[in-house]
Amino acid sequence: MTHIRHPRQGVSRRRLLQAAAGLPLLAACHDSTPLRPESAEQRVFQHGVASGDPLADRVILWTRISAAQAPATVRWEVYRDPFLTLRVTQGEGEVSGDSDGCYKVDVSGLDAGRTYYYRFLALDQVSPTGRTRTLPRGAVERLRLAVCSCAYLPDEPGTRFHNAYGQIAQRADLDAVLHLGDYVYADSDLSLAEYRARHAQYKAQSAELREAHRQHPFITVWDDHETTDNCWQDGGYQPPDKPLIPFAERKQNAMRAYHEWLPIRTPDPADLGRIWRSFDFGDLLTVVAPETRLHARAAQAYSFNRVGSPIAGAEGRELLGAEQMDWLRGTLRAAPTQWKLFMNPVQIGQLYAGLPDEEGGGTRYRNMDQWDGYAAERGRLFDILDGADGGAPVQDLIFMTGDWHCQFANDVLRAPYGAAYRERGEGVLGTEFTIPCVSSGLEGYEPAELFAANPHFKNHEFPARHGHALVDLRRDTATVEFWHTDTVETREHRYRLNVGFPLTAGANRIGELLRTPTPTNTEAPSLAP
Repeated sequence: MTHIRHPRQGVSRRRLLQAAAGLPLLAACHDSTPLRPESAEQRVFQHGVASGDPLADRVILWTRISAAQAPATVRWEVYRDPFLTLRVTQGEGEVSGDSDGCYKVDVSGLDAGRTYYYRFLALDQVSPTGRTRTLPRGAVERLRLAVCSCAYLPDEPGTRFHNAYGQIAQRADLDAVLHLGDYVYADSDLSLAEYRARHAQYKAQSAELREAHRQHPFITVWDDHETTDNCWQDGGYQPPDKPLIPFAERKQNAMRAYHEWLPIRTPDPADLGRIWRSFDFGDLLTVVAPETRLHARAAQAYSFNRVGSPIAGAEGRELLGAEQMDWLRGTLRAAPTQWKLFMNPVQIGQLYAGLPDEEGGGTRYRNMDQWDGYAAERGRLFDILDGADGGAPVQDLIFMTGDWHCQFANDVLRAPYGAAYRERGEGVLGTEFTIPCVSSGLEGYEPAELFAANPHFKNHEFPARHGHALVDLRRDTATVEFWHTDTVETREHRYRLNVGFPLTAGANRIGELLRTPTPTNTEAPSLAP
């Protein structure tokens, strides 16, 4: 994003070696967010366990052998129960320095829609017990998903906390966690060792992040800060005190560390940027996880932010690219589900910076790093949604968006400033919810200014708060909730619902705001002990 710069996060040699070796980087937990403490016997698994990219018959399991100095054998076991008495499957593999001690396995042969518990064994040590869940098949009556993004963490431990992750970890009734990007802030990193150390820092320093991974499967996409601020396919922010290296090399280093350290499926090791994929939760929901940064994105046209700029809106300026756009068209049209959810790292709704200026220069977009800076590409996506490309329109599409460090809720359409929408509400193609950030620097705008210039925006919290979103989906209705934590400076915090947004299948618009949370599923399987 173009409007925020966190303090530089340099990695000292001492901290790089600490993180890579798995030495303690944690502050004590307060009782307000109970987290599972690590025992001395589990030191080899200090970076925790995780699962991700669930399908109906398989899921990725992840860990890191933090103390491995040479190739080591890793054993994994999957169980039906949290007490690890009913074993379903098991196996083993080798881990070495080639993967920075990280180990992933794609466990197959599992039952659909079932919660499993797992553990790893290596170097005579046993990992913490993890918990995961496969996707359902067939008819599904209800789903609950947590959605999060933008989790800045300073170098010094104990100065900022991921309290939103801690709250997500305690929710037993989640089917999955969706992460919209900026999982780490690696703007000052260049080498593979530095990117690996950044991921190691986050996993070692944030007990809340480890616990959320331990309890729930994650589906992730990256945004810019996993590589560097405001990056595109051929460039991005260069730290002024670091030597310049080819961006292709830097990008490869960032992507490799990401694939090593996260429980993401890697379909093509020769092209780590091809992370776009989709997930069908039975007949209720299709989640689309695109790649919007490193594969095809053109450079940002920051100096051409006037609405209608022929340069910023040029046909050749891509965000997804033709190959991914074709995939998206086929995936959305073939989706066998009532609802579709687009994991959207940057905002798609038009966002004017204000009313037309007095000098006659016209209106400007506020942020050219988002879809506003790629108007033609957004138009091609809208062609898919409304059927202007000759296909069937896409119904009940929800954009869940990160990046902004504040919250918005808005309708998505081609012409939000025209009379057809202003007077009759016509042309809406979907809804968008830009979620509170986990721990990054907060943004925000005076609501009167925002709403006057942007009639399609229905909510904006000012001043902004940290937190996450919760999506509750049913056959005919859905609710998107914004949950807030009141501080990231200490683990002791308050956690509350800010607002809920009801959606009705077939309506393609946001209903009256809610202030009461959707009920939890009291029959959800137990959290891992």
